[in-house]
Amino acid sequence: MKTELFSISYSSLLLLGLMIMVVFLLVIVTFSWFHQKKRAVEENKEFMLQEERQRKLLEVMINREERERLKLGQELHDNIGVKLTVSKERIRNFLEEIPDNSIRDRLYEVVQVLENSSQKITEISRQITPPLLHKSGLYRSLEQFASQFSQSGKTDVYCHPGSYSKQNDLLEIMLYRIAVEIIENAVKHGKPNRIDIYLAISGDYVEMEVRDNGLPFDLSRKIAQNNGMSAGNGLKNIEGRLQNCKATLTYDHEDGSNKNRVSCRILPVQEMA
Repeated sequence: MKTELFSISYSSLLLLGLMIMVVFLLVIVTFSWFHQKKRAVEENKEFMLQEERQRKLLEVMINREERERLKLGQELHDNIGVKLTVSKERIRNFLEEIPDNSIRDRLYEVVQVLENSSQKITEISRQITPPLLHKSGLYRSLEQFASQFSQSGKTDVYCHPGSYSKQNDLLEIMLYRIAVEIIENAVKHGKPNRIDIYLAISGDYVEMEVRDNGLPFDLSRKIAQNNGMSAGNGLKNIEGRLQNCKATLTYDHEDGSNKNRVSCRILPVQEMA
């Protein structure tokens, strides 16, 4: 009888011990699971903070770049350009008073050089910072760019405003730079004779689509393949500006038309400034 009771008691203790071990193991596994989950959340949070810091750093860099562009563009136009124009007019007014034809011809050549230099300064100034961008907005700036681009080459460029309305300056500057880079890459690689720029507002997003009828050229894949130091400056600029304005770029080619669509969330002014 005692032996049976001892056997039952031993079995009960063994079973209890096994249960305690199972519970202990479950506690350890549960604790480990929660610890890993907490660590994953913290790592994800740290990753998001690093991504936000990088975005802010890029934003500061782009702001600084645009301020320097604006300063340089104004300096070229308001200082150097004006001085060239004044010098040109003074020499031109002085030409009629010179009796020597040979000297007059030489000075006329100087006037022509000053005229060409003044035009080049104006062109460079507009390329650095389009004057209409801050005054009239993205659409008018792209419209002017399209007109000038069409006059200077074999590719006709057209801009369609759609439902677009003016946004904050930084967003418009970045969209303008992206559009210019896309167009220049399309002309370089696709050789189109027509490019169309479409602008629209869709919900909380700005939609910009650049279509051309040139040879197929997957710009988004080119950007992805050419990261780091191997990428061209133009493609790196597109990638950096896309990241900064939280935009996406999709590419499609159908019916003889390349389509590069940039979708960019409309951020509040305080987030972009």
